[in-house]
Amino acid sequence: MPARAPERGDDDDDDDVFAAPPPKRPTMDASFFDADRAGTSAAIADADADANVNDPSSELDAKRVRQLVLAFERAYAENVKQRAKHADEPARFAESEIELDCEIKALGQLASAPELYAELVRLNVMESVVGILGHENEDVVADTLEVLRELTDGDAVESDEEGGKALADAIKRAGGYAALYAALVRFEDKRGDTRATTSEASAAVSSALGIVENLGEIVGTTVDEDSGESCNEAFEGLCDETDLLGWLLKRVEKKRVVDENKLAASEILAIVLQSSARCRKKCLDMNGLDALLQAVSAYKKREPEDDGEKELVENLFDAVCAVVMTPETKDEFLDLEGIELMLMILRGSSSGDKKATPFAAIPALKCLDYVTSGNKRACERFVDAGGLKSLFPAFMGRNVKTLRKTFGNEAVLEQQTRSSSLLCSMFKNLADTERRDRLCAKFVEDDHAKCDRLIELWVEFAKRVSAEQSRLENDDEDLGIELTEEEEYLQKLDAGLATLEHLTLILANLWATGHAPILRRLYANASQNSITLGDLRDIIREYAHHVGDSGGEDKRAEQVRAALASLPYAPGERDD
Repeated sequence: MPARAPERGDDDDDDDVFAAPPPKRPTMDASFFDADRAGTSAAIADADADANVNDPSSELDAKRVRQLVLAFERAYAENVKQRAKHADEPARFAESEIELDCEIKALGQLASAPELYAELVRLNVMESVVGILGHENEDVVADTLEVLRELTDGDAVESDEEGGKALADAIKRAGGYAALYAALVRFEDKRGDTRATTSEASAAVSSALGIVENLGEIVGTTVDEDSGESCNEAFEGLCDETDLLGWLLKRVEKKRVVDENKLAASEILAIVLQSSARCRKKCLDMNGLDALLQAVSAYKKREPEDDGEKELVENLFDAVCAVVMTPETKDEFLDLEGIELMLMILRGSSSGDKKATPFAAIPALKCLDYVTSGNKRACERFVDAGGLKSLFPAFMGRNVKTLRKTFGNEAVLEQQTRSSSLLCSMFKNLADTERRDRLCAKFVEDDHAKCDRLIELWVEFAKRVSAEQSRLENDDEDLGIELTEEEEYLQKLDAGLATLEHLTLILANLWATGHAPILRRLYANASQNSITLGDLRDIIREYAHHVGDSGGEDKRAEQVRAALASLPYAPGERDD
């Protein structure tokens, strides 16, 4: 395999806010291998140097690991010496480069034996593996990235989590974060485009991103019980030590062509932001929310061209939702006119068919749900921007046939869930009389059609929850699976209880209006479907028992008391 000098693109876009300085590549010299490296076991020196270490049929055990490591270290040392000795004659060190590449690939065999990772780490080989990420030959770097991706893959480490964590820690201690980022950017020109001169470049970028994802998965995400903030030390280390976050934001920007690497970057970006509060703050500090909104704005009227681009759109919206999780970030979302952008996406259609639902409409509805939850200002802004005109068609399911045919049943369920949650947030957070009156007036329009729809959805989700309750009871009886009260509640939430709670709170708020025509319509529909006011109170009590509120316990208790007080008692009914 001939050595190839790195290629460079034209210098432009130097003033880009996300541009990173050219990476400083690790340098190597022959003297590095002349010293007795710390942590290297004497067992390596005792290994059988004549063993055929590239024979895949050889049994994988500790001795085999030592043989593989010894062969790799010798090939690495020889290659460094040959490059230093024949720097101006690539043909003279080509053979050593081929040998090094073979030995790197041989290490990939260990992906099938994660129980041996502890031995691999004990031999201190990761320092050399990480060092090769700065090798002059990009083919060698690309193969090293692929081997590291295989070794850190979730399927490889799931049978030995401790071995996987030991490997991830060794990569970190060897300076792997900085080396991984430097390897990532070297396969692109300064505009950030993957060079088209080699098909391996795109694969190398994909491998590097795969390693990032794998390291985050191995280290794992934790949630602080007091603050509720998430933390992933691997992602945070990568974003602190490198410009990975800026690189990801630049790769998903609106003007870039959709390809595999843009898709992969969007997926990693969403995962990083969902996994770490610190990374979310860092994203905000570098104007990342604005960059994400610019990226999703491409789909105001344009539809994704294929399944890959659809996944890209979902990843971008997931990233936005991950960022807007605190009052401060929601305020920035409003300042950037995010509400107005989401409403434009909800209303947009590339075909001109008013009945057609844009693919991005459901993710936009989800984003609005996140932003308005527990946020009075966002709810007021939503109403002022004409959001009720977009919310109620979704709540009424006027596009349900087209939606189901185009995007499937999951999209229909997501629309029902998000529109109900969004409507509940309006009732909970709109204290302004004029805005609240506009909201309640919607339930009088079209001969109280929205009251009918409210009961229709309540019945549908009550059936879902009842079916899940029966399943849980059967599992308990037949399989001996006994869940705690909290676990059972979470299972029911996933089955539709969360939406049933939102619909019940909407009912309670409508009942509190005292508007006689609304009350008559709701009571008639509820009676026809055997829904009692006691049923509604039971759901509100369960909600109060399990679910907190962004405003704290006092605000939640106040809201629950108000909801319960609005529901009158039937004759003979007792409130326990």
